[in-house]
Amino acid sequence: MKAIVKTKPGPGIEIQDVPKPACGENDILVKILAGSLCGSDVHIYEWTAGYEWLPMPIINGHEFAGEVVEVGENVTGVSVGERITAMPRMPCGECTACRIGRGDACKNQIALGMRKNGALRSTCC
Repeated sequence: MKAIVKTKPGPGIEIQDVPKPACGENDILVKILAGSLCGSDVHIYEWTAGYEWLPMPIINGHEFAGEVVEVGENVTGVSVGERITAMPRMPCGECTACRIGRGDACKNQIALGMRKNGALRSTCC
């Protein structure tokens, strides 16, 4: 599949062939039906100061809607065939705040397209 990837510091991105992501036991695999660019995607493309922490290579994109095509064995509350979108910043699920049900106070939030591969490809997890 094709993906939009930030591969190195500096302005620009690349279109690359990437493998279909695996669906782990705590993951869902989503067929992307619509995607959008966010201001942070523009900052990543332009390499605005303040994005030096970005891990690379990384697939961009965290604004999307899609259909669930696979569900990991530990996942509850979502089923294959459902249409979804995602919160751009997700709680880690492991820190103290997450373990007491306060994912909104998570200090290790995961941002798709910024900390974990994002949605600007034909399929995203």
